[in-house]
Amino acid sequence: MSMMTYREALRRASSLLEQKNQNPKIADWLLRYHANVEGVSTWLTLLEQRIDHTTWTGYQADLERVLSGEPYQYVIGEQDFYGRTFEVTPAVLIPRPETELLVEQVLSHAKQDSSLWTENDEVTVVDVGTGSGAIAVSLALEEPRMSVKATDISSDALAIAKRNAQRLEAHVQFFQGDLAEPLITLHETVQILVSNPPYVARTDQHLERQVVEYEPHVALFSAEDGLYHYRQLIQQSKYLVQPGGWLAFEVGIDQAQKVHDMIRSAYPDARIQTKKDYQGLERMVLAKLC
Repeated sequence: MSMMTYREALRRASSLLEQKNQNPKIADWLLRYHANVEGVSTWLTLLEQRIDHTTWTGYQADLERVLSGEPYQYVIGEQDFYGRTFEVTPAVLIPRPETELLVEQVLSHAKQDSSLWTENDEVTVVDVGTGSGAIAVSLALEEPRMSVKATDISSDALAIAKRNAQRLEAHVQFFQGDLAEPLITLHETVQILVSNPPYVARTDQHLERQVVEYEPHVALFSAEDGLYHYRQLIQQSKYLVQPGGWLAFEVGIDQAQKVHDMIRSAYPDARIQTKKDYQGLERMVLAKLC
């Protein structure tokens, strides 16, 4: 192997991934991680050099894990989200690009809705079911005037979220408990409730095998055809979200109208809108609670 270049190692790994019907780009991401290379010019130069034994050994070991089905994000322990790198482990869901759109929507609506801002020029937000903390940390860093809180039922997930917030220097208050209960118990109120809750029905047969086998089920599955957590959050919002505040949910495929109707039933005068993801699917529901 001492005569193999980085490019040859990359080509071999890409071929193996294609044979397993996996994204061949993972080979590039994984090798860059092991080579500890960031710049494009440095990477292009390195490709023609011989790969050293330590890099090759580590690369091969992690490639085998990926080929067996383990998500590469868990293998390297990180995932990019909203321009930042977050630590991820099997204790948390891997942040998806679609969820970045939810962050964008919350930031946009908060900026445009002048009625939200207090005399202290502050907006209070809670991210319910924070997982890795990707949503909460991104909101806190993108809009420092937001007072951001986050909850999760999992102590292991909260440990990851806290480390991400500390490393990225984001000020977020964390609370452990089921959905929004920790804040309700403390008689806290917020102006925006944002959540990407569990929304997969246990009868769903369309999930990829690596998702079912490796990502945390407590963050994936929800009862009542995947709608249980939305019902709970909408009910809890009556005790938590201030009048004139917002609900912002990521929803599963074909769930937008159902969640829309649930909000309408609880808040007849709410201004509700749905937003599409990169594939043109309605994956976000936002509501101004009039």
